Amino acid sequence: MIPWHVCTWALLFILTVIRVACGLPAFPGAEGYGSDTPGGRGGRVIAVTHLRDAGPGSLRHALEVETGPRIVVFRVGGTIALTRPIRLREPNSWLTVAGQTAPGDGIQVRNYGLMMSDGAHDIVLRYLRLRPGTADPAKIGGAGIDALTLWGNDGSRVHHVVVDHLSMTWAIDENANHWGWVTDVTYQWSLFAEGATTHHPEGPHSMGLLVGGDARNTVSVHHSVFAHNHNRNPLLRGHRADFRNNLVYNWGTGGSAQFAEGIGRV
Repeated sequence: MIPWHVCTWALLFILTVIRVACGLPAFPGAEGYGSDTPGGRGGRVIAVTHLRDAGPGSLRHALEVETGPRIVVFRVGGTIALTRPIRLREPNSWLTVAGQTAPGDGIQVRNYGLMMSDGAHDIVLRYLRLRPGTADPAKIGGAGIDALTLWGNDGSRVHHVVVDHLSMTWAIDENANHWGWVTDVTYQWSLFAEGATTHHPEGPHSMGLLVGGDARNTVSVHHSVFAHNHNRNPLLRGHRADFRNNLVYNWGTGGSAQFAEGIGRV
C-alpha cells in the first residue's frame, strides 16, 4: 500500500500543475479578460487545404463540422468567398485558428463573417481578414451582417474568446457585434475600420464595435485601431470594460469611444 503522505503530495502536485496550466495565456502576448483560455491547445492539428466555401479541407469544415480541441492551420493563402456565415456552437469549442500559418498574403474571408453562439467557448482567432462587403445584391437590407458576431443568452453563454490581429472591415451592420451574455473576451491588436455605408435598412450605418445586451459582460479592447467608422468606436455596455491603448481616428457623427448604461468599471 502507498503511504498516505505520498498520495497527499502526489495529489497536491497534480492540482498545482492543473492550476498553473489553466492560468497560462492563450499565447505569448495575450492580455485581458479570457486571455487564459487554452483554445485548442493539445488538440488535433487540422489543415485548411483549399479556398472553397465548404467540404473537407475547407475553413468552414474545420470550424463548423469538426469538434473537440483542435488547432487550425493553413496550407493555402488567398480569399475564401462564403455563401453564408461560418457559425461556431458549443460542440465546436476548444479551438485555435492560426491564420499566421497561411502562406503568401494570408487569408481573407469575404461576403459573410464568423459567428459564435449557442454556448461556444474557449476560442482563439488570430491573423484573419474578415471583409463581408456589399458586392452581393442579395445582402441589401442585411441588418445582421457583421464581420464577427458573438451572440449569447441566458441559456448559452459565449465565453473565453481571444481575437488577435484580425482585420474587420466593410461590414453592413457592425464590424464586430458582441451582444447578450458574452463574458471574458479580449480584442487585441486588431483593426475595426471602414464600416459599410450602404445596404443597411436604416440607411448609412458604418459601425465599429458594439458590446452590450447583458449587464454581466466583461470585455478587453486594447492595442487596436478604430478608423473611418461613423459610430460605435466602440460602444461599450455591460459590467466591466478594459479599454486601453487604442487609436480612434476619423469618426463620424456618432463620435469616438462611448461608454453607455450598465458599465460598472472601466
